Amino acid sequence: MTSTRARAKKAVSGTRRSEGADAAKIEAYSSPKMRQFDENTAVIFSAFVFVAIVLAVMGIGYVVTGTIDIWILALGIALAVLSAFTVRVAPQ
Repeated sequence: MTSTRARAKKAVSGTRRSEGADAAKIEAYSSPKMRQFDENTAVIFSAFVFVAIVLAVMGIGYVVTGTIDIWILALGIALAVLSAFTVRVAPQ
């Protein structure tokens, strides 16, 4: 009889643990993951600025000279690096 009570007590305590673990999993799944987006926002925006500046300089260089040579490409990359490093996104 004591072994039956011990099994029942063990089953109840095991159930409580699994309910707590399930609640934690559900909470983690349902919670918004805004912190991850906030950490990556500056990197994504800097990459966008980099690509936009390179394309703009190459487009202007093509319109002005009629061709894209190594100097236009180098100028575009240099300006893009400078502009990407100057962008700062303040966390809220």
